[in-house]
Amino acid sequence: MNNPIHILLVEDVPEDRDLLMEYLEQTGKSFQVQTADSLDQALQISRNHHFDLVLLDLGLPDSTGLDTLRRFRANAVSLPVIVLTDIDDEETGIQAIRIGAQDYLDKGRVNKNGLLRSVRHAIERQRLFVTLDHTQRLLRAIRKINRLIVKEKDPGELIRKACAYLIEQSGYFGAWIILSDEKEQMQGHAEAGLGEHFNRLLETVQKGELPNCLQQTFTVSDPVLFDQPGQSCPACPLKDLRPDKACLAAPLLHGDKRFGVLTVSFSRQTGPYDEETQLIHEVSRDIAFALEGLEAQEERRKAEKALVESEFRYRELFDGIRDAILVADKDRNIINCNTAFTTLFGYTPDEILGRKTSCVYHDMEEFEKMGEEIRQNIDTPSFLFTIQYRKKSGMAFPGETSVFYLKDSENHVKGMIGLTRDVSERIEHEQEKKQLENKYLQAQKMESLGTLAGGIAHDFNNILSAILGYSQLALNNAAAGEDINNDLKEIHRAGLRASDLVSQILTFSRKSEKKLMPLKAAPVIKEAVKLLQSTIPSYIEIESIVRNPKLKIMQDPTQLHQIVMNLCTNASHAMEKDGGVLTVEATEETITEADADQFSGLQAGEHLKIRVRDTGHGIPNDIRDSIFDPYFTTKDPKEGTGLGLSVVHGLVKESGGDIQVQSDPGRGTTFFIRFPGIPEREKAEEETKADKKPGGDETILFVDDEPSLTRLAARHLTNFGYRVTTETESDKALERIKKNPGDFDLLITDMAMPKLTGDMLLDEVRKINPDLPVILCTGFTKRLTPEQARERGFQGVIDKPFSQTLLAGTVREVLDEANQNKKE
Repeated sequence: MNNPIHILLVEDVPEDRDLLMEYLEQTGKSFQVQTADSLDQALQISRNHHFDLVLLDLGLPDSTGLDTLRRFRANAVSLPVIVLTDIDDEETGIQAIRIGAQDYLDKGRVNKNGLLRSVRHAIERQRLFVTLDHTQRLLRAIRKINRLIVKEKDPGELIRKACAYLIEQSGYFGAWIILSDEKEQMQGHAEAGLGEHFNRLLETVQKGELPNCLQQTFTVSDPVLFDQPGQSCPACPLKDLRPDKACLAAPLLHGDKRFGVLTVSFSRQTGPYDEETQLIHEVSRDIAFALEGLEAQEERRKAEKALVESEFRYRELFDGIRDAILVADKDRNIINCNTAFTTLFGYTPDEILGRKTSCVYHDMEEFEKMGEEIRQNIDTPSFLFTIQYRKKSGMAFPGETSVFYLKDSENHVKGMIGLTRDVSERIEHEQEKKQLENKYLQAQKMESLGTLAGGIAHDFNNILSAILGYSQLALNNAAAGEDINNDLKEIHRAGLRASDLVSQILTFSRKSEKKLMPLKAAPVIKEAVKLLQSTIPSYIEIESIVRNPKLKIMQDPTQLHQIVMNLCTNASHAMEKDGGVLTVEATEETITEADADQFSGLQAGEHLKIRVRDTGHGIPNDIRDSIFDPYFTTKDPKEGTGLGLSVVHGLVKESGGDIQVQSDPGRGTTFFIRFPGIPEREKAEEETKADKKPGGDETILFVDDEPSLTRLAARHLTNFGYRVTTETESDKALERIKKNPGDFDLLITDMAMPKLTGDMLLDEVRKINPDLPVILCTGFTKRLTPEQARERGFQGVIDKPFSQTLLAGTVREVLDEANQNKKE
């Protein structure tokens, strides 16, 4: 844009004023000069008119010396000023530059070439800073718009917020979007900065009378600049709103599809820059791309990927411009800085201007390192470098700096602009992110182990059911005292031990939600110790002192199991080098009112005390207060995550308990856990049941995809007098019931079966015979827990591996309940 340069000449001496005007005219450049002969008049004119530069005499009727410059800068901060004076004093000139003048000219020595050079450099420096500031704000707007594009699902909100961001962040006077269809009929609109004036534009568009900016942009693929909209489009409804403004219109175009037009308005004196035009073009294309994605849901994945890539590009560009700006000459002397720089480093402008940039580096080595980077990249437009800086207070911090070179018309480097940002927080976030990633990987590993354990338990239960069941049948037929009887007993006992092991595996893999319940802790602790015996090295002795305390606590059995396992595992690690003794003890303890203060959150009364002691290396005094912190560990990163003790602490406190630790370095560590007891309710004596064989003569259909289990169940139930039909395929079992719905008194089904799972078979049976009782016989399933199975509609649950007594007792109980319901 070839606009004339607007200059305000503040000079009270007519001869000097005329001479300066003559010099400006002799340059052959296009200047528009307005004059003032006093400071007050100059300030009044500057408030009402736009100027590119001010030539300011220091000796005026109403102000003299450097106070003249100070007063003018205080009232016109953004205007570049060249000081004119009759005094050839270098110190005064330096002071003027520090106050904010772009240059200092002696009227007695100035000539037209010197004046022109000074004017040009001052304007270019100011335009450079304006360009940087505007570009930075525009990039902020672009970043927000690209985030908006990724998240916003409503097209109307998308274009409304995009216009608002362009106004709020970039300093445009107006921004508006007109959406249209293929016939250029308006489909939507949004604006910011125009208010009621925009309604006149809408009325014109709705009548089919499109302004020039819309007509031209509808037919092109690149942005169109309208320098003077009032002249190029006399019918424009907005021409009187801001007659000194230009506008840039960019088509909302994606591929061959046109969605409308994005238009921004700005001062003709300040833009647009070539890069700005390209960025607005990118914004318009990204908005069009988002609109395309909203219209075509099946293409959303592709659109989101492109938008993320676009956001990444703009983020890289944005990250190249930092908030703290420092301007230095080619010798690295500081000649200017912005407010963000003084805020970041803690210096005032007077303290920093004129000094070497070495004053802001951590040490001379860092200063020289940056100097070497500057020399190596002298032929590149800019570069990015991370280095250690130092604030006025002495505090060091990592800074990311982007350096741009200031060059003259002959491409000689005259100085540099450095844009710096403190990246301490970002580095800290990256470290936190790494920790979270490690935690997530650990959780995934544990979930995979749990899934594997559950799968193994499911298959193993089927095998154990056959081993235990057939060994029991064989025992029934083998005479006592015979060798085969003893052998079968050993097989049966081994099967029971294996069943205990499967139960422990299932405890590990259980993923049910926490359920606090009145709980006797002894069985859970014993089960955990039993599992530990197979995992802890043999050279570590386990001493279990669980005196079967009758006191109950409110606790989730799985979480209590986890607490004991974590503490014991941690203790074993402390003894893995030299061995030792691991002691697990559970006793009842009475806490008095006098003793309650030494425990966190406990009240006087009966408590369950669990003590876990090792004879290992102990805990050093300097880290004892940190052992419950998440991720704190003294192990190698490959050996642990530091989550064990923090998990224990959280589970104990969550259940209203207290945990304490005692440790002597070199002599071992003891953890004490106390849970408040709950009063034992009086229980009525259960009626003595008649001692009779739980048999019957009803007809039972048993369904399991393991043939050995169906044969075993049939033999068990037949021995108790029942009539048994078996099926290994659930769909065939369903066909039997459909053919004769009243033939069966009871259905027993496995859960994990091909074609129809147990719960699916239940649903189909309920449609045929709603009153037929159904028992679920299962070892492990992800589909239903035992509690959920009963809520689902199963009248009973039999856990694999099952004994003949458990099988017969559950069958009799369910059949009796069904018969009672029929009578009622």
